[in-house]
Amino acid sequence: MQVIALLLDSADMLWWGVDPGWPALVGARSGLATRISIHPRKRRVPNTGVLGPPQPGVGGKFARQISGGPGKLAVVNVRLVLLGPPGSGKGTQGASLADRLKIPVVSTGAIFRENISKGTPLGAQAESFTSQGLLVPDSVTNAMVEERLSQPDAADGFILDGYPRNPAQVEVLDQILAGPGVQLDAAVELAIPEALIVERLLRRAEIEGRADDTEPVILNRIAVYNQQTAPLIEIYLARGSLLRVDGVGSIEEVGQRVIAAMEAKVGL
Repeated sequence: MQVIALLLDSADMLWWGVDPGWPALVGARSGLATRISIHPRKRRVPNTGVLGPPQPGVGGKFARQISGGPGKLAVVNVRLVLLGPPGSGKGTQGASLADRLKIPVVSTGAIFRENISKGTPLGAQAESFTSQGLLVPDSVTNAMVEERLSQPDAADGFILDGYPRNPAQVEVLDQILAGPGVQLDAAVELAIPEALIVERLLRRAEIEGRADDTEPVILNRIAVYNQQTAPLIEIYLARGSLLRVDGVGSIEEVGQRVIAAMEAKVGL
């Protein structure tokens, strides 16, 4: 069997491929690797690299990249990094993308809290710093992220929020992904003016009763982002993986821009 490519989604199933007993070839683009979402009633036959018929009780979504050659399938996942200053909407847009793609958001804040609450060795290390009001060292953060990305729910991709935070962590992330032989699909930057960030965070502080989120504190957080994390924008731009999205507008408007940028980049 010579598989050229295959594309499905949960609503409109479009198959690209040639295989007896399967739908006919549609819009083949030879040599182009693409992403697919497999219909829940189809399954991948273990260790064969071919798709099998519907099986009772078999479900779930996974992504594959079709490689050249007879019946060869290689795993491919949608792996994203979200960039943007505090208040840019990374959490909101990350959650929306995660729901659309059925992949987890991996937030450094969340994995800190989870490790600390579970009393893991890494959590104990992190707490020894946070309890003193100190920043958690990169070595601990890197180890937590690597452990989180090794979990089964991240096998079909992930969205990183809050990591990498500096150029050194970009290199560590590259090494983490090199282990299984994969790489990021894109880094999505939510661009928003500083004045609007301050306005948003002051309003949120008032609504949520965050007395410590004063304007000087917010401006300092933005300054830290500009110093430590903003350089990542140039790194991913140089790699050709940066997607810059206008972060000004309603949640829905910004979300539509993110989806449009992702569709153009990785074909969601």
